[in-house]
Amino acid sequence: MPGTGQFTTRPQLAGTFGMVASTHWLASAAGMAVLEKGGNAFDAAVATGLVLQIVEPHLNGPAGEVPVIGFDAASGDTFVLDGQGTAPATATLQAFADLGLDLVPGTGLLAATVPAAFGTWMLLLERFGTLPLRDVMEYAIGYAEHGYPMLPTASGAIGAVADTFRAHWPSSAEIYLADGVPAPGARFANPVLAAVYQRILAEAEQAGASREVQIEAARRAFYEGFVAEAIAAYASTAEVMDVSGTPHRGLLTGDHRHSFSVRSRRRFTHVRLNIFPDGGVARLHVHGEVVPDPAMLEGLAFDLAALEHGADVAARSDQFYSAPRNVISPGLSRVMGEGWETRRRRKPGYEWLVIRLAGHGEIKLAEIDTSWFRGNQPDTASLQTLDASTGAALTDENAWHDLLPPVKLLPDTPHRYRVYGAPATHVRLKIFPDGGVARLRLYGSLTEEGLAAMRRRWDETA
Repeated sequence: MPGTGQFTTRPQLAGTFGMVASTHWLASAAGMAVLEKGGNAFDAAVATGLVLQIVEPHLNGPAGEVPVIGFDAASGDTFVLDGQGTAPATATLQAFADLGLDLVPGTGLLAATVPAAFGTWMLLLERFGTLPLRDVMEYAIGYAEHGYPMLPTASGAIGAVADTFRAHWPSSAEIYLADGVPAPGARFANPVLAAVYQRILAEAEQAGASREVQIEAARRAFYEGFVAEAIAAYASTAEVMDVSGTPHRGLLTGDHRHSFSVRSRRRFTHVRLNIFPDGGVARLHVHGEVVPDPAMLEGLAFDLAALEHGADVAARSDQFYSAPRNVISPGLSRVMGEGWETRRRRKPGYEWLVIRLAGHGEIKLAEIDTSWFRGNQPDTASLQTLDASTGAALTDENAWHDLLPPVKLLPDTPHRYRVYGAPATHVRLKIFPDGGVARLRLYGSLTEEGLAAMRRRWDETA
């Protein structure tokens, strides 16, 4: 203890206000800042833990684990939060036997468990903390976005696996080897993780004013929303090299889904689900295409890009944060997650989205809506058209013609433009350099050719 003269292997600290200890000085400083702004020990712990995920990526992360032992002074109780990741339901002995494995590889996707760290921190904050979500997340977001000094141990760990990253784990190489192995002490940022946390926070704050509602919304965004969808999509489709010497897909997915193909070419307005003899169904999704009634659209100006009128997404460059189909969905977006947002580009260029129109038509008014995107909206956007009825392919750059030259976009704003162009079947939206768009509306009318094709389809599906 201080003043005793007794030798210790760690610094001797004493104080009257509060104290935070962790394995990194920036994380400890973040925790202390939370205490100084009026938070309690649990608020400080969450802020500290989230910063550790940023500044010590070789030791922990959002998808890791965090067992917690705490003491609640109000009740006098000691409690434990079991922040251990559980194995996926599909990670059975038979599943590994079918792969010829008698041990779970220590690296790669087969070792992945259900992410526990983020949910555990949110549970600790909700039950025992006092501060709003932003007050504890802002430090981690700041260091991820603006950078922090790379630890020598972290630099060494990245260097040790650099060849593996480049050869087998390209998504890791994209983050940590963009400019080579980061040197010890070099300023390093993780803008992708910063954007994820910013979006979680934005969706949480849009859910309601109370801290409890916001924390639950953040948890849902991670475990049921865009983060869960991205994890499940990657783990179930990517094949990653592990220590077994063979690339494997992961076993971590969403709850099991049963898909059945339907061969009928008729159109329907209602579907009845029968279950035998009884039981529960989590969700019923009926996938297909809209068959619009030409009698309702003939002679009218309407949104040629609307999903409800038979339009669809034909191609896209990226769907890192959310699905491109969102931009042509009915109604207005209520949160950022209901728009289309791409990952952040590290090199000059643009992202793009191609819409197959409801039919061969002529566009007179374009609307590019950036509602809810504040600071992460594209800087600039443009529109081009293509007429596939001429036999032109979407990959033929010479077949694309300008409909709207590049225009600057404002945050959280619907932008409307009168446009003039030849009849087309497809429209390409380009956004520079990246970002999010809530809705794309293209108002116009069908040509005689487009109306005839819509009538034929209506008759063929009767």
